[in-house]
Amino acid sequence: MGSPDAYEFDGPLPEAEPYFNISNRSWKRPRNWEELIAAIRWAANADLLFEVSGPDFLVANLVAQDTQKRRLLHLVNYDAAKTATLSALSCTVQIPSGKAVKNVKMYEVSAESPLPLNFTPGPSSATFTVPKMKTYAIIAVSW
Repeated sequence: MGSPDAYEFDGPLPEAEPYFNISNRSWKRPRNWEELIAAIRWAANADLLFEVSGPDFLVANLVAQDTQKRRLLHLVNYDAAKTATLSALSCTVQIPSGKAVKNVKMYEVSAESPLPLNFTPGPSSATFTVPKMKTYAIIAVSW
């Protein structure tokens, strides 16, 4: 495995602008994405805090709330205009060492109440599948 020295933009670089413009023109994997992921796994000693399998336009962020005994996995579908629903998203979230997962719940804006998700406990982790989500969901993993 070579170590990636930089993010390799795949295609022509966007023109310089006086202000940061958020658009989807560069929302794609870099050319060396596999090297970047391998380097992250190596730096984390293969112990990533979370993993999500989904399309390239799905973005995930994990927030630790250890005093509330939970981790919050935020999932955003950045292609909701074209892909209204995402299905069968496989996820794993780590919790503090020595703790056991009590429950996993999914919160969505359009839902009246949280949806309990079935999970498979691991050593200080939970693996679960998000059955369906639209634009935005929060998954609470509690211990």
